[in-house]
Amino acid sequence: MSVLPEWRNDLATLILATPNLDWLLLTKRVGNAGASLRDMFPDGVPPNLWLGATIVNQEEANRDIPKLLRAKRDLGISIVFLSMEPLLGPVDLRNLTRMVAPGLTEDMDALTGETAQRSNIFGGMPLLHDDADPDEETFGESVDWVIAGGESGPDARPMNIAWARAIRDQCVSTRTPYLFKQWGDWFPYGEMDAEGMQNSVTRGEKPGLWHEWAGDGFSVRLGKKAAGRYLDGRTWDEVPTSLVAEAA
Repeated sequence: MSVLPEWRNDLATLILATPNLDWLLLTKRVGNAGASLRDMFPDGVPPNLWLGATIVNQEEANRDIPKLLRAKRDLGISIVFLSMEPLLGPVDLRNLTRMVAPGLTEDMDALTGETAQRSNIFGGMPLLHDDADPDEETFGESVDWVIAGGESGPDARPMNIAWARAIRDQCVSTRTPYLFKQWGDWFPYGEMDAEGMQNSVTRGEKPGLWHEWAGDGFSVRLGKKAAGRYLDGRTWDEVPTSLVAEAA
């Protein structure tokens, strides 16, 4: 069901009337955000609006993060963020790749804004384009905040600890605020649970509650509350500095 324009207008009025509050708008269809926000804020998007996109795997990252950053640039959005929950696979935010023209790909580091267009070799010959300079590197908009977490609920799918660590490490290397929200129902065996204790459920004790990972490790279904939100022995609660707070 589509949202009525009147509802969006009411929300826009409320956001404009509360300039001391930061409003976080999250969407799974970030490609529609530009048109919607232009309709809601014909005089420009206010600085207390943050725009986020849900990203669960590399395919969505390659497809939707460039759209999010384009909206940030075109609309002057102060802060854009990723909600990587549930995280369903490994994602490299520093190496997004998409085809921009036949024989030409664009590589993007979403956390620094660095972008490079690369010409591809097809049939042994490079394909040249009048509208692009292959191998030119530029810097544009970047993601300001990353939230990651696992899935909860009766049909929850497990999250590999390596995926959460990789996102964390990418953020740390670029000083991008990282918030690890939760493990969800599935918990990596041997890590610190919500009680601050190393998980000690006996492997195989409850066969239906174990998930084997290819190569190494396994997860146990503890439930969201028991699993908690520790990653490598601590919580990760970083958030970007509010532009509203800075102006106060």
